[in-house]
Amino acid sequence: MIDGWGALVKKSSMNPSAPVRAIAVFMAGLSLSGCITFNHPKDHWLGLDKVGHFTTFGALGAAAAAAALHHDESDNNAFMIGVGTAVGLGSVKEYVDEKPLHKYFSGKDLIADLAGGIVGSLIVIQAD
Repeated sequence: MIDGWGALVKKSSMNPSAPVRAIAVFMAGLSLSGCITFNHPKDHWLGLDKVGHFTTFGALGAAAAAAALHHDESDNNAFMIGVGTAVGLGSVKEYVDEKPLHKYFSGKDLIADLAGGIVGSLIVIQAD
């Protein structure tokens, strides 16, 4: 059974709220800077686009966490590497959508990327 944060806390002395705070500050910074959009009329919370973001960045986060574990990183470090990879690559993807493609930086897509990265990383860590 996947315990999520509880499993990470038991395996390490790291405060599990530290990655949450870092991600919250990152998302708040993007929101306040005006770079991120949550209210675009064509951007819905549910749909195939969000499923694609969740699964793609979940797989990337899982791969990054697995690589970190393979290189003897702790579970907590592997988790942060997996989630950081998913959010980092998701941010780059949204930036490319906005600038060269003249679309918009979707906060909803980035949240789906974050959720996928968290789930993918936790699955790999629990399987280890």
